[in-house]
Amino acid sequence: MIVDEASRRGLDRSETHARTATSGAALLLRTTAPSWVEVRDGAGRSLLSRQLAAGEVVSLAGTAPWRIKVGNAGGTELSLRGQRVD
Repeated sequence: MIVDEASRRGLDRSETHARTATSGAALLLRTTAPSWVEVRDGAGRSLLSRQLAAGEVVSLAGTAPWRIKVGNAGGTELSLRGQRVD
């Protein structure tokens, strides 16, 4: 599930962030700069494949293990089950 359906539903980023914070998702991505991100879950499903804007927050849920590709690692923060991943 991609929480960032805001653009399709007409929600602003603050509403998306509020949903993300309460979703309890396994994987949380935050960007401080534009970054291309691709995430696939253990079943091979594409959960995310697009450029994230600076300041965007996206939460994802899926079957582990995840395959994650990040275009701008310095501008992307990743948390797994509430623990920041370096």
